Amino acid sequence: MEFFEKINGAYFAILTVLAFLVPMMISLIFYLPFNPSFSIFTYYPCDIMAGPTEALIAISTGFILTAIFWFFLTLYIARDLKAQEVNNNMTTLFLITGIITQACFIIIGIFPLDPAISLAYQTHRITASFYFSFLAFNSIFLGYLEYKNAEYSNLLAIIGIITGLFSAIMAIGFVIVEYTPIARNPVVYLSVWATSTFFTLWIIGHGLYFWKKRK
Repeated sequence: MEFFEKINGAYFAILTVLAFLVPMMISLIFYLPFNPSFSIFTYYPCDIMAGPTEALIAISTGFILTAIFWFFLTLYIARDLKAQEVNNNMTTLFLITGIITQACFIIIGIFPLDPAISLAYQTHRITASFYFSFLAFNSIFLGYLEYKNAEYSNLLAIIGIITGLFSAIMAIGFVIVEYTPIARNPVVYLSVWATSTFFTLWIIGHGLYFWKKRK
């Protein structure tokens, strides 16, 4: 398609990272005065949504924009997999699970994790469980496809797999601490922050890949 030829996929990787990190930083600027005890050992990133309105707007907007730009990057990756003659069914599976993951991220952005808003709170928790599950599969599966293909860096594939492993830990841990008597704990909190960190590196890695491939 002409669109994919004119615009390098690296730009959507850059936009995805910026949409994820910048609003997160802005939300923290508004949230930390409200709750100075905030730390990666005791809070989810989404707990910021229960803070000041400015923090909620910043992080929610960031999640939604991240999902949109990430969707376009996923299209580039799927197109590239086809160009590398990766099995069409496997490429389609990656694309579908990617779209579901991004749709879940949009829903998470729309419905805040705020106990004061019951419907939004419950919707967020349910959707987050699906989000981390699909992210785990999608990133591990892509890592597997890229690891088997000499066109891709093994490091890129490994970062994707690590992203998926942390996301799987988060998915399991989140369901346990949110839907059983077991309390939230640092392992679950750290797993979501680790997932976010490696997700960012994963996206940057694909941005570098597409940048190097530019004509």
